[in-house]
Amino acid sequence: MQTAGVISKKQFADQLQRNPSQITRWIESGKLTGTALVGEGRNARINVAEALRQLNIHLNIGQQLAQDRPVPAAPMLDLAAPAAEYASTDSAVEAGRLEKIRLDNARLRQQIERGAREDAVAAGQLVDVAAMRRALARQLQPLRALFDQLPAAIAKPISEQFGLAYPEVLIAVRAALRGKQMAMAETLETLERSTAA
Repeated sequence: MQTAGVISKKQFADQLQRNPSQITRWIESGKLTGTALVGEGRNARINVAEALRQLNIHLNIGQQLAQDRPVPAAPMLDLAAPAAEYASTDSAVEAGRLEKIRLDNARLRQQIERGAREDAVAAGQLVDVAAMRRALARQLQPLRALFDQLPAAIAKPISEQFGLAYPEVLIAVRAALRGKQMAMAETLETLERSTAA
């Protein structure tokens, strides 16, 4: 792509693979102004380098990246360099615009990274450990209560069905389940400790 010189609006549109009416809309909306235009009205021509610089400032970066044919970056600017380097050769306005580009790029990178993490979590490729621990802790609380109530829940129907004294049946059920209950209690404590870590 020709990145310097002055060309017609149609040639500029062809280079960007846009409809010429899009160039006119950018001019009317103020996205292309001043030194990006050589001449006025219908016969105005485009200063390519300045036009690319202005479009990189004014167009939404996220929308441009989503398109098949984004507007290319103005090649003569090092966007990674601090705006102060350009302040001595360019106007203060240009330095401010460069700083805005750098901030927009940094913001966009953060959004892309955050979106990639959220997509990976949603796809099951990453696990939100803190959320998993909270969910596990919520699941363990009713399980512990249920296991503590289990001997009484077993003893009551046995005592009623066979006409046995409930306290004696409860003692026998507790004795029968004691080993299993201790193993379950240790397992629950281990899980609870892991959720608190």
